[in-house]
Amino acid sequence: MPVAQYDCKTPSPQKLIERLLELAIERPRFGYRRLHVMLCREGWQINHKRVFRIYSLLSLQVRRKKRRQISRASRKPPILPTKVNDTWSIGFMWDTLFDGRSIRVFNVVDNLSREAVAMTVDFSLPASRALDEAIEVRGK
Repeated sequence: MPVAQYDCKTPSPQKLIERLLELAIERPRFGYRRLHVMLCREGWQINHKRVFRIYSLLSLQVRRKKRRQISRASRKPPILPTKVNDTWSIGFMWDTLFDGRSIRVFNVVDNLSREAVAMTVDFSLPASRALDEAIEVRGK
């Protein structure tokens, strides 16, 4: 008695290759993952690894876009202060105490003299309050 041969039920790869080429030409920026999703939506029952294998054999890989170089010529040099209290630099620092509480330090430094205009330390320190205290010390 002859043994029954296995009958392959997968669609012919030629039809798949043609459809994959059509989709790749229609959507040139799509990669194999996106094309796999489109094939699945059309009713193809195919593994993503097989789509990748065919996609690679057909040399359909999409080139990665290069990042644009930002022109640095348009930047202007920073304006240097000419007198004391002309420009200030501000910033927050924070640290944790031994008991787990954190403190915040708000620093204001004069850019010309490099003098610390104000240093405000507190457990809860909103920026608006800290800046108001620095302005009170030196004036606007």
